[in-house]
Amino acid sequence: MRRATALVVGLALLAGCARVSDDSARRADGRLPERWRGFNLLEMFVWPTDDPTPAYREWDFKKIREWGFNFVRLPIDYRYFTHGGDWNDLDEARLQVVDRAIELGEKYDIHVQVCLHRAPGYCVNPTGTEPADLFADATAQAVFARYWGTFARRWRRWPNRRVSFDLVNEPPKIPEAKYAAAIRPALAAIRAEDPDRLVFSDGRDGGNEPTFALAGERGVAQAMRGYRPMSVSHFGAPWCAGLTTSLPPVWPLATDAPEGILAGPGKPTLRAPLVVEDVPAGRLALHFGGVSEKVTVRVTGDGETLADVTLRPETNSPRWRSVAVHPKWKILQGDYVGVETVRVARAVKRLEIGLAAGDWCHLTGVRLTANDGRTALLRITPRFAPARRFARRFVGFDAAQPFAVADGTSAGARSDGASASAGADWLEANVFAPWDRLAARGVPVMMGEFGAFRRCPHAVARVWLEDNLRLLKRRGWSWALWNFRGTFGVLDSNREDVMYEDCDGHKLDRALLDLLQRY
Repeated sequence: MRRATALVVGLALLAGCARVSDDSARRADGRLPERWRGFNLLEMFVWPTDDPTPAYREWDFKKIREWGFNFVRLPIDYRYFTHGGDWNDLDEARLQVVDRAIELGEKYDIHVQVCLHRAPGYCVNPTGTEPADLFADATAQAVFARYWGTFARRWRRWPNRRVSFDLVNEPPKIPEAKYAAAIRPALAAIRAEDPDRLVFSDGRDGGNEPTFALAGERGVAQAMRGYRPMSVSHFGAPWCAGLTTSLPPVWPLATDAPEGILAGPGKPTLRAPLVVEDVPAGRLALHFGGVSEKVTVRVTGDGETLADVTLRPETNSPRWRSVAVHPKWKILQGDYVGVETVRVARAVKRLEIGLAAGDWCHLTGVRLTANDGRTALLRITPRFAPARRFARRFVGFDAAQPFAVADGTSAGARSDGASASAGADWLEANVFAPWDRLAARGVPVMMGEFGAFRRCPHAVARVWLEDNLRLLKRRGWSWALWNFRGTFGVLDSNREDVMYEDCDGHKLDRALLDLLQRY
């Protein structure tokens, strides 16, 4: 009996050594076990849901594999396995839902990544609060570590090509050292149970900043986000005040467009009016986005007040979206989707648009219409930073770009001759550059989430997505769309500008699916 037991144990150890050796070899050159392409599945995303007993769907795994993809990420709210109650009451029976997902991954040759989207002490979602701060509280860190130790023990029989861990979704903008100190107990708990488990650390600042302090950690990869600019990816998203406007987004962005906000007296470092010189008689249509509390926008021409426009977020108004009290600042904010018109009775040498009173607002565009009907549009990129290129000069309706910056170069609305690489160039500089520096140090990188909310015009979303996908493929990096079914996904997104196909009772966005399959 003892000889038989010893034989079984020996075979198990050999199998385990074979897995570790294989996975270590695959990670040695800074690459993942393979290039993963797939989707986030949201069955355990936010507790509670209408279904108290969530289950990942085999149909999803079957279709994902059938369509040529090989990866799913499971963002999980820890309250599912604590019954929404005491942190310390971890009910492992609730993890059988995840067990089943991993088994489906094995059946359909799909890698499964387990992620704590809501962890004890932190969630990027603005709704709800945690009783302690994961990144400052030792008790929260100990509970967090215990969860990951439990996961590592429970799923250690699965090789890295089947299962990986993503510690906590989109940590806040905090110093590297503070973040690393908070998660190292969890890494130690994982290593104690499964020394070679592949673990991902999401970028700080919502997934956008890599953590170089972890670059030397064995078996730790990092995950970026692909949502910038948010004015494209989250246009119209009801949980993101400040990203909806009466002007739909364009891509690529005008690289020399004005950037900034209209700020009130309480924000002197951000406070600057938009100035446009040589404005002919006609009408100005002012397009806004986010508005914080009550503001008064003043338009002047050659020092004379032409109009004062007062805006204040209103619930249940067709002119306002995403109206809510900011959870941190306790200020009512919302997106203004109306258009305010200002008459310019005569030509003015210097037009100014600024905030006479209030906190801040986004001015997202100024459309000038001459008395003869000709129009020109100046788009403004909202950015919480000192204003850039806010001094313009109108150079004519027939110009390819009717508004010039102060040094005389053209700007404003994109011309038809914009560079085909302009979008990719922007992403290289503003999204990929820091992650390239991390990858150069041998750290595997993937894009754990990206996608465009359903209100972003489909044609714009596809061009923006393809720029991201090209850059990911060029680097050989993995990616996962948020989500498979839902407002970012290939199924049941409920876009208003898509001709859907029926797919077993689901609405399939064939154009988006075809795009993803190419990369």
